[in-house]
Amino acid sequence: MGAREEILIQATKLFAHQGFAQTSVREIVEGAGVTKPTLYYYFGSKAGLFEALITERVSAETQAFDEILGGEIPHMERLEALSRLRFERINEDPDFARLIGRYAMDPTGAPHLDLNVFMVAQAKSLTMFFVDGIQCGVFRPQDPLELALAFQGLLNFRFMAALCGGPPLTDLSVQTLLSVFENGVTP
Repeated sequence: MGAREEILIQATKLFAHQGFAQTSVREIVEGAGVTKPTLYYYFGSKAGLFEALITERVSAETQAFDEILGGEIPHMERLEALSRLRFERINEDPDFARLIGRYAMDPTGAPHLDLNVFMVAQAKSLTMFFVDGIQCGVFRPQDPLELALAFQGLLNFRFMAALCGGPPLTDLSVQTLLSVFENGVTP
């Protein structure tokens, strides 16, 4: 792993647990085993590091999100693949999920990043997915934006529960979430 990646890993961990303002460049570079000039070479500043860390990861997730939704497998299998991808990413790197949650709840002291740009892009992709599914008869005719938001809400709340010490994310979590979304909760 290169110096740039080591810096991103260490910064993610520290920003997630301490917050942006409480994390020093010294702590990041010591943890990454690099020098301050190395951090400044790759990112320009601590704020540049924060921006790169968030935008690169969220952009990559949005791209993966779009690739899954645009796939050729049946609609519910695409929702399952999307759910599994999200669960795997959170299980693999809970610090990044904590960082996003921390920043979304209290961005005080951190550089301003418009995370809404990514949320809107994902909501638009998911809305178009539901439009297609409604037209194909896979989903009941309903407001596709509300379906997109409901699905994102189920995923996001389940992630937050796991990150806050609730039950871990498992295959059963994915199956239950999809079953609730597809069938509701009544017999």
